[in-house]
Formats: sequence, C-alpha cells, structure tokens
Amino acid sequence: MLDPANYLVPAQVAKMLGKSRNSVVAEIKSGRMKAMDFRNEGSGRPQYRVLPQWVELWRESRRVIPTVKQEPVKNAPMPPLNGVRARLRRAKEIEQRRKAALAQKRG
Repeated sequence: MLDPANYLVPAQVAKMLGKSRNSVVAEIKSGRMKAMDFRNEGSGRPQYRVLPQWVELWRESRRVIPTVKQEPVKNAPMPPLNGVRARLRRAKEIEQRRKAALAQKRG
C-alpha cells in the first residue's frame, strides 16, 4: 500500500474532479481529502499522493442530499384569535373617542 505507483498525484486527482491542482492541494491541506506525503528527508516541499478510494470518499463526503420540497398549505383555516379582533376593535373605538374629545377641546 505504500508503493507510490498505486497513488495519484494532485494533478491527476484534479483532472478526475474537474478542479485545479491548487484546489486539490487546498482540500488536502485542510484535511478534507486524505493524502500521504512522500517527500524526501530534508525536502521542504510536500509530495502528496492520494489513493483512488480516498478520492471517492471525498466525493461522497461532498455529495448534497436534496431536501423534500413542501408545498405551501392553501386555504388553511385561520387559527382562533382568542378575542384579538375584539380587542383591536375596542382599541380603535377608544382612539376615535380620544381624537373626538381633543377636537372638541380645541374647537
């Protein structure tokens, strides 16, 4: 399993996925895509290699499962308002009386 010939380089993975090499390397560095680093001792530049099954695992993890679209309920009955309409009507009547009283005082 540690034979580098079994692995894909980031450019090959990018071609498989239709992405750029830099995008694949970013996925590897972030830990979202599994990879091995085959760099030589003393070499500062990573040499990432990815197994094909790791690419499939990444694809599966990125898959979006669509949600079920719910149709809006049409002509649904109104819930009981527990006297809200009556209180609103009463508040309007009180406001009208207050305005009429103020108008009488002024005029």
